[in-house]
Order: sequence, then structure tokens, then C-alpha cells
Amino acid sequence: FVYEEHASGIKRWTDSISWSPSRILGNYLLYRELEKPFPPGEKKRARGRNGKSTTQSGGITKSRPRNSVPFQTGLEHGSEYTTVPSDDERHLVGSLVDSYDFKEQGLVKKTISITYQGVPHHLVSYYHVEDVKAGLLPSPVDDPRLRGVVPRTELLTGQNFRAPIEEAQHGTYLSGAYMPNMDHQYAPIGFPTHTQQPALQQQPQQQHQPQLQYQPQQHQ
Repeated sequence: FVYEEHASGIKRWTDSISWSPSRILGNYLLYRELEKPFPPGEKKRARGRNGKSTTQSGGITKSRPRNSVPFQTGLEHGSEYTTVPSDDERHLVGSLVDSYDFKEQGLVKKTISITYQGVPHHLVSYYHVEDVKAGLLPSPVDDPRLRGVVPRTELLTGQNFRAPIEEAQHGTYLSGAYMPNMDHQYAPIGFPTHTQQPALQQQPQQQHQPQLQYQPQQHQ
């Protein structure tokens, strides 16, 4: 979902899902869906390494089992997370690995905000980690309508991004997201051109021949 504050009148995006506290991942804010919401009056406090967390209501201490995170090979669930998360896994969820009671196969919410011509614009996305790992979510470079679109310079350089935007030899790191280079030519916004599409063969133009009008034969 993409919206801008002035036209939409939306100052704060809300939904009906219970989310963990946000964590910074590159230039994005990341949230993970929880198994259940925090009890009223309880501080949203992450668990320690021993799997315990302390509530702030009456000094009651509760012990909760560590969450089993579905980062095993394939889509296996229910096994304890016993290995250190890989870089690829942390690229997907950052530090939100097992610090809260995350819902199995739950959603991830990823947001980013930019200011264009003085107006704040916000992007909010929802997805499943398993779908990302399975390659089911296409990127803009996979869409022939978008892969040739070049973002305006002020969208990239006029923001207070935490992570620098830099180009690498084999791809572009844009706000913490890796986009591989594609074999295409860049054109102004809204006018993509694609070299991978075969060019249309031009047919030789035929000279226009005036049609002969039918003349009725006159009988003598």
C-alpha cells in the first residue's frame, strides 16, 4: 500500500494484527506478527537468551518458551531454532528472530517513508517470509512495465536514509534491498525501453494505388 498524507488524510497507518515492536532494517522499519497481543499494561519487552521475559504489571514474572522460527530447509515447522541465523535470514527479519512469541507462518510488515516536494509518502507491505525464500514475490525488475523506470534523483538523494544508496558492479543496493542489474536500457520515467524484446520487422511500404471506379457499360 502506498499513500501520501495530504491527499489521503492518513496520519497513522493501523490494522487489526498484533505486531512486535519495530526494528530498523536498512532504511525500513520491520515488524513481525505475534501469536497474541501483549496483555494490557505489559511493557513490550523482548525475551532474554533464557527464554524469559518480565512483565511490568505487578512485578509478575512469566516464563515463555522460545519461539520456533521457520527458517529450516523448506517449509518445515515445529523444530527448535538451534543454529545462529544466517546473513540471508537476518536480511529478511533483522533482529526479530526469537525475541517475541511470533506466529508461525505469520506476516511480516515492512514500511518506508520518503518526502517528495514537501509531502510525506509512505509504503506499507505485508508478506510471508516463506514466500520470499521460495521466490514467489516478484520484484519491480521482474515486471516489464516497471523494470525500465528510473527513480527520480530527489527520491534517492533528498531523504534521510540510514543506509547509503550505492551501486555495485553486479547490481544496485537501493535502501537496503538488492536489485540485480537487468539487460535493458533506461529511459525517462514512464517510457521504458527493453532491448530483450525482438524488434518489429518493418514491412516495405506499398505505394497507394487509386481504386478504379466502376463505370457501367452503356448499351448502344
